[in-house]
Amino acid sequence: MKQIVLGLAVALILAVGPALVEAGDEASPYPQHIKMFDTPPAYAEQLGDYRRRWERLTGFEYSGLHWNQFIMVYTNLGGEVYQNNYLEFMRWYEDPDEPDNLPQYQPYPVGTVVLKENFLAEEGKPTQATTVTAMIKQPPGYAPAAGDWEYLQFDAAGRIIVAGRGDDPAIHALCADCHNNMAERDYIFSQIYSAAGRD
Repeated sequence: MKQIVLGLAVALILAVGPALVEAGDEASPYPQHIKMFDTPPAYAEQLGDYRRRWERLTGFEYSGLHWNQFIMVYTNLGGEVYQNNYLEFMRWYEDPDEPDNLPQYQPYPVGTVVLKENFLAEEGKPTQATTVTAMIKQPPGYAPAAGDWEYLQFDAAGRIIVAGRGDDPAIHALCADCHNNMAERDYIFSQIYSAAGRD
């Protein structure tokens, strides 16, 4: 039995190891063959170098919520709220019928950006960077019916696909209509939290 487990561990290391690229002192989670995203010039100051500066909330995760793609999620200052809302959801999910088990979700502070990289999937692996989608928390009154979130989507070359208020009809149809189902969690889906070193 030990030989089988050891053999599986070695096979896993050999399969995953070459896909990691050294980035400073830490191994990059990105496979070498994937071209990374360019940031739109209009958002360069706000989003520039987010992979190095921001908190990564997930590893590569396969997500049925996101068109069956692999995703990776980052945030600039919403990490504690994201973690709290994830843990509160999981606690409630384990016993949803308990009347004293109501989740205590928190809102995100103004200025929070939750950014999601999207990758095509092939044979269970991410293969191509497709788009970045981001939500930016604006001051109260920006878009009250959509939680005051600005939505942004751009392609791998940094070309903006959509950008604007969550209550804009086009953005509502493409993005906000689904996120409105998460109003109690301040409109952010937080079903995945797999960052290394999490509590």
